[in-house]
Amino acid sequence: MVGKKRVDLVQVAKAQKFLLFGLLTMVVCYALVVGGAAGFGGDAALVILPLMLVYLAAIICVIIGVIRLSKAVGTHIVLAIIAGILLIIPLFGLFIMLRENARATKALKDAGVKVGLLGVSKEEMKKLVDGVCRSCGYDMRSLPGLQCPECGAAA
Repeated sequence: MVGKKRVDLVQVAKAQKFLLFGLLTMVVCYALVVGGAAGFGGDAALVILPLMLVYLAAIICVIIGVIRLSKAVGTHIVLAIIAGILLIIPLFGLFIMLRENARATKALKDAGVKVGLLGVSKEEMKKLVDGVCRSCGYDMRSLPGLQCPECGAAA
């Protein structure tokens, strides 16, 4: 729960991972473009143009990621879209991305989920699904008991 609204932790985790991979793609493309401009000489355009297209696609993914993440943590859709549009302002955009990522990380950690550098791992994602043991990720949906047979934790 974030504030007074209940959030879908699976959607938060997926949106956070989407945003973080988009941001990582932007950083890698930017570094390759800056490094490639100096190192390729006359053939730089052949390398830089495709990288710039990937960079542009990554920017679009980051904008969509911020909107999805804002919406997933309980922000009204209009405010989420405004936050996505405001990403074009360089330092303000960075602040928005950091704020939304921090809100998502807090919501996930409050639910007992481990969050790494690139978001929630596949193993931790399994624990977010209803009917799965929160301790070990064992699928308990078909079991009648309220105790995990794998680790003994209460459901």
